[in-house]
Amino acid sequence: MKSLNKNVLIVDNEELVLNALRRVLGKEDLNIFTTKYKFEAIHIFKKNEISVIVSDYKMPVMDGIELLEEVNKISPKTIRILMAGANDINNINNSIDECGDSKIIIKPWYDRELKSSILSAVRIYNS
Repeated sequence: MKSLNKNVLIVDNEELVLNALRRVLGKEDLNIFTTKYKFEAIHIFKKNEISVIVSDYKMPVMDGIELLEEVNKISPKTIRILMAGANDINNINNSIDECGDSKIIIKPWYDRELKSSILSAVRIYNS
């Protein structure tokens, strides 16, 4: 029987956000990878099978949509989740189709909904 892939990569340039997401997901049976940098995220992706990526929209050098586009090229099966502020929704809706099927989570998030979305994405990846 194949073991379930529970590898989740979280990318956000703010350490406080990474810490909050680690806290929210800390009690779940997941392997959490975190980084603040796009290039490190791609490196992690190339070395590990990642079932779910959660990326912030606004980051320096490359925004979250561009990162998810790169991830889609490396691993089209990976479930992609984009986190964004409510003010960014118009910008996102104009370009979200470019990175394939992605779920959007609005900041500030509700812990229960965020956790549920990520756990559901892990299940979908493994189905």
